[in-house]
Amino acid sequence: MDLTRPTGYRSYDPDPQTATGFQALTDDQAGSGYRTLASAVAKRLLQRGPARNTRQIICLDLYHSPDVDGVLDQFRAAWETAYGPATWIDTGTVLKKPAVLARELQEFLTQDAVFGRVCDRDLRLFFDAGRWQALVETVQAGLQSAEGGPLFITGPGAMLSPLRGYSDVALYATVPRETIFFASEAGIGRNLGDDQDRGRWPRYKRSFYVDWPLQDRHFFAVLPACDFLIDMHDPAKPAFVDVQLFLEGLAYAAQRPFRVRSLFMPGIWGGHRLQHLIPGLPPEWPNSAWGFEVVAPENSVTFAFGDVALRIPFNLFLHFQAARILGRDNHRRFGDFFPIRFDFLDTMEGTNLSLQVHPPDAYINAHFGEPFAQHEMYYILETHPGAKVYLGLQETTSLEAFLNDVARARSQQIPFEITKHINAWDAARGDLFLIPAGTVHCSGANNLVLEISATPYIYTFKIYDYLRPDLDGTPRPISYERAFNVIDFRRKTDWVRQNLLARPTRLAEGEGWRRLLLTDSDLMFHHVERIEMTASYTDTTESDGVHVLCVVEGQGTRVVREADGATLELSYAETVIIPGACGPYRLDPLGDAEVKVVKSYVRV
Repeated sequence: MDLTRPTGYRSYDPDPQTATGFQALTDDQAGSGYRTLASAVAKRLLQRGPARNTRQIICLDLYHSPDVDGVLDQFRAAWETAYGPATWIDTGTVLKKPAVLARELQEFLTQDAVFGRVCDRDLRLFFDAGRWQALVETVQAGLQSAEGGPLFITGPGAMLSPLRGYSDVALYATVPRETIFFASEAGIGRNLGDDQDRGRWPRYKRSFYVDWPLQDRHFFAVLPACDFLIDMHDPAKPAFVDVQLFLEGLAYAAQRPFRVRSLFMPGIWGGHRLQHLIPGLPPEWPNSAWGFEVVAPENSVTFAFGDVALRIPFNLFLHFQAARILGRDNHRRFGDFFPIRFDFLDTMEGTNLSLQVHPPDAYINAHFGEPFAQHEMYYILETHPGAKVYLGLQETTSLEAFLNDVARARSQQIPFEITKHINAWDAARGDLFLIPAGTVHCSGANNLVLEISATPYIYTFKIYDYLRPDLDGTPRPISYERAFNVIDFRRKTDWVRQNLLARPTRLAEGEGWRRLLLTDSDLMFHHVERIEMTASYTDTTESDGVHVLCVVEGQGTRVVREADGATLELSYAETVIIPGACGPYRLDPLGDAEVKVVKSYVRV
């Protein structure tokens, strides 16, 4: 299934780097490895002069991950080898008992096996108040003694007040969410403050609704007060950068086109096209079902500070540069929430996705606290002959008949053909199917889909999954009771044909290019356009705010910011974010054949 690759074709780059404007930095500004980090901390202590107290305090706050203990052990060994003994105080010793924490988190995790509610508390929720106060008193007593070398406060929450007020030097060590996710998938690691392995999905669910939101809020709040940011995705050789230089680098990057680091995963329905397109996917994977091109909470961005590369969560970048990335109007509307999601669904030589539906705005807000629904679209990149997209209800189906078949499949393991109730539409390269929330749908086998949607992304109510187990042999969760509360039974064959099958219209054309509108339906969250070109095409983000582009046909394109000539090259299936602050930009097609690029931006 390899592409017929034009001359000069470059393979998909799974780990693109983003420029920060810094060409060279000293080892005390950015570096990698524990010895270099310890040296940078020692130099910063010297620069601060005599301690405000009898001894110097270093706060090393960390994002909880499977490698936290190993990172702390290696840093401690590097420090004490170079600079002698120190006193180490671990915030992990004052966490609440797991049973107590489990009871207090139940209101956010709920009784639902799949869904919960995002926790609105702060990181103090994890700590026992009495033991936390004892730790603070231990630190205060330690300030009065010169014995034992400098005092290190380490662990999650080390920069919580009042501890941050004692620090002479402060560090925050973060890790991309993908690192935690893949460790969890492999059965490695536990949730913050837990002493048991609860299983793959319960571990992810608690992370999604509790651990990650609380840690993100804390991380974003304390980072500007820190001296160094540490990337510990490679625990053998963590990279670090001075925080003020880091924030300057973010401001530079937020005005220029950039790519995020995509996340790929296998799945029970997955195909094999992405395994041919994406270098470096694990050879033991049975398939590759998902490719998260732009899913802001899950992606990371690799920033280059001289010759030091740091892999940093995209949502951190967005938090500090939302106005530049989103554009003024989008920032006013969404804050630091990235509203556009691009991902791949690969069923090439695979099977159907589960039959599913997404809840509409009112339901997702009332039940889960999310601001808006996952309205989405399927853009077809590639297919095999006979491929289908299943979308909307048959004219003759009824709620009672559909519910009866679904309930029998669940309770009695009796299968049914989904076409008894759901329309099967032919899928061809370049087609766009609109899927507003409340519409029953799924991709059939033998499609490579570019899914374009709003960013809430786990609220998929599975209706029917062909009685198949997941990759690990466990039953896949079915939420048909919720699904039948949100299905819009008016969306049947004729209505779908008129409203959800996109019909491209020409917006503009020039020498060697044309611009097509694929949809501006008021049922959807986004505009989607396609640029078809054999010569340069110029666009701007000045009125629309952020654009997200993906090369859907051809060799690729060069993206050029007109203001300063900053250039980024895209190959087939690669996605780029054009920040609202970028302004005018140019697409220069690569190769001799026509290149097609899909562009999405938020509807006003």
